[in-house]
Amino acid sequence: MDIFKEFELRKINYAEIKGYSTFVLNDIREVDVSIIVPVYERVEFHKILVKHFKDAISISGKQISLTFVEHSEVPDHMSLCDDWMNYIFIPKEDEDEPFNKCLAHNIGALYSNKAKYYLFHDIDTIMHKDFFIKLFRNIRSNDALQSFTKQRLQYCNEEITKKLLSGQERLKNIMSDHADVSVGVEGAVGGSIFITSEMFFNTGGYSPEFFSEYSVEDQSFWDSISALGEIDSCNRPPIEMYHLYHENHHRVTKQKDWDAFNSFRALNFENRMCFIKERSEHLKQFRK
Repeated sequence: MDIFKEFELRKINYAEIKGYSTFVLNDIREVDVSIIVPVYERVEFHKILVKHFKDAISISGKQISLTFVEHSEVPDHMSLCDDWMNYIFIPKEDEDEPFNKCLAHNIGALYSNKAKYYLFHDIDTIMHKDFFIKLFRNIRSNDALQSFTKQRLQYCNEEITKKLLSGQERLKNIMSDHADVSVGVEGAVGGSIFITSEMFFNTGGYSPEFFSEYSVEDQSFWDSISALGEIDSCNRPPIEMYHLYHENHHRVTKQKDWDAFNSFRALNFENRMCFIKERSEHLKQFRK
């Protein structure tokens, strides 16, 4: 696979997509952190994620915005967004078009708030109230962080997830040794990536040209960051994040995605940097 040729063939015209998308931008401030949450279905997690982000923002001492970017047939999350949040709807061309998380991330970064940092965050992962306080304490020489400890999540089982969603249980009462929570395997990437805006655009952002649905897009993004600088998880102090239970119907990565992923990894250093630069220059031309 010639990854340079394939990228040229599949380049995304973000201005065209912006033209047929719906923007409800209630918050247009320049902020310290712009949170981007890509969504497709899973409306049951919207309210609880917003609650935990709102609590964490309230004591952060930072200017922080929250933007949901929905890539779907219908705007299920639009009516769920409060008037202090932003919402972007990217309509699918037809029902067979796959959800593109990478596209949602990049559209959010391009057209939501101007920010010093982006937090690219999955809708099914919640955090304690001191999240942003601890997150900023973890910043040292890093341009990017995975915003939980040891590159692993705490996984809530179905029972405790139902209690959290219904309000019968509160996250502040759940610790790592809770019977209904299991510690994930260390070394997983993605889920919640905190990155300077400069580093994000220098990497060329996520890769919607190659990855769709739920694939290896987070690992590919991690690899691009690692080629340019250092990325670490939040271990000093540790941050625990909790993944809410849902059935998995999507963890079969398509062969074409693996081909693109492996082609990038097979590039020598010079060609890898050349490819990242080409992606970066393409994305930056759409930056507002």
